[in-house]
Amino acid sequence: VPCPFFEEKATLMRVAREFNARNVNVFLAHDIIKMKTGISRPTEVVYCNPKSSSFGKINTKPDYLIHLRMSELQKMVKMQKEAIENCSQFVCDDGVLIYVVDTINKNETINVVANFVSKHPEFVIVEEEQLYPQSANGSTLYYAVLKLEKNHD
Repeated sequence: VPCPFFEEKATLMRVAREFNARNVNVFLAHDIIKMKTGISRPTEVVYCNPKSSSFGKINTKPDYLIHLRMSELQKMVKMQKEAIENCSQFVCDDGVLIYVVDTINKNETINVVANFVSKHPEFVIVEEEQLYPQSANGSTLYYAVLKLEKNHD
């Protein structure tokens, strides 16, 4: 399970134990070296949750966007693209890659996924959804479920 912040590792491990999940590892999504040394074989589910602009914070911090710099956003998008690339290496045939970010910024959501799928036609978008602050869940969560087709060429 790649995660955006090291501090989240303990929380993710606790949740995995609560669900009796086995063979769960948590890595920073952009740290490919640690992922390669920690994951011995492709897995059925890889969850990619890189750091995002978290536009949802605007609900609680109205001046949030004033402090967000374009250069920071561009670095985040670059890291998101690296994270999905890195994570895709650990998906087994017919396995899924789940990409999740907390933002409504298309550069971090559908554009990252579309860019990835254009380079990797062996991955097919099974489902994707963007939630908005005004929706019932009141979130800016975006997710895409990508399946690695077994007979990809």
